[in-house]
Amino acid sequence: MMNRFNALAACALFLLSGCQQNQPNPLQTHTKIESATFLMNASANVEKRLHFSIKADERGYGYLECMEGKKNPEINCDSLYQAMLTFAKEKHYPGFENMTLAQLTDLQSFEPLSDDYVEIMMTTWPTYYQENQS
Repeated sequence: MMNRFNALAACALFLLSGCQQNQPNPLQTHTKIESATFLMNASANVEKRLHFSIKADERGYGYLECMEGKKNPEINCDSLYQAMLTFAKEKHYPGFENMTLAQLTDLQSFEPLSDDYVEIMMTTWPTYYQENQS
């Protein structure tokens, strides 16, 4: 009886993990500008919320530095990524609310956006949102 239960549980976990992996990456299903804007604003909002020691006019660089593998002592990349996922769930940017950590940190999805990301950071002031208290 217990072996049957373990087998069913293993099958369920396998199926659920397969469903998660097949979910399209929002960074690939939105336009480059939409994705880069979301990433820049998510990073900027999270940097401010987490009180990272980043100058106000440099907000939004945290995600870029983490994705480029830079080791900035002012930025905890794991905390940044997790808080960006929480920000996404706040639904300020429709279509990004179900993003996973694997999708957010996928270099193959980010690299085609990196030039647009930098351009948006250089030309656009971040939009700050009040944190949803759910």
